[in-house]
Amino acid sequence: MADSGSPCTIITTDCFKQKFKDVWRMSDLFFPDIIAEGFDGTAIDIKDYVDTEIEFKGGLAHIKLYVTEKAVNVLGWRDQAKLGIILNPRACEPVLMIEESNEMDAIVLKLPQVFTDVLGKLKNYSHKIKLKSGARPVVQKLRNVPIGVRDELKTILAGMVKDDVIEEIEFSEWVSPIGENVLYSYVAFLSLELWGCLRDVVGTWNVGNIGMWEESVVAEGASWLAALHCF
Repeated sequence: MADSGSPCTIITTDCFKQKFKDVWRMSDLFFPDIIAEGFDGTAIDIKDYVDTEIEFKGGLAHIKLYVTEKAVNVLGWRDQAKLGIILNPRACEPVLMIEESNEMDAIVLKLPQVFTDVLGKLKNYSHKIKLKSGARPVVQKLRNVPIGVRDELKTILAGMVKDDVIEEIEFSEWVSPIGENVLYSYVAFLSLELWGCLRDVVGTWNVGNIGMWEESVVAEGASWLAALHCF
């Protein structure tokens, strides 16, 4: 099953043993590096994963197969994009700068009947769109709403629901994204002085369990250690 919401590819244990029994043993797999759950909060018990290459219609993609006991086989949207099944434009990049312009203000003043504070809706209207032959679906990665505007956005959305402009819906089974919490995506900084105290108190082997200390930086006259892959 191809899932337009799931970021990762999941395969059941039975299917993995059937398809790859001549390639890997279960003992060859790696401990999972993600925690997966559905949008309804149901945990997906990832047992192991393996790095592999998959060929599809002449294309070759390096993907991760996450093995689980009870689930369905899902081809995530990232791997679909790698294989050319769907398009994945880089439309949701971080916003680094906002440039203000009076051009839009002039358009709003010129067309007050179009740009108003009141959202309208069309009644008894239908429209047909002719799809291009051979077109591929497009998926765009969602971004979190900035904390500073979340309350305002919730108020606006609640008002739109109340005014019957939009309505709340429940996700369907074929577009129910799998949430992915990566375990090693955090970076922490620890001063060399504090590092020495911590190492003396708990011992080097315990400190090593915190993460992999891979680089040192100097900022504002102080030396720091950058702790990558902190759990």
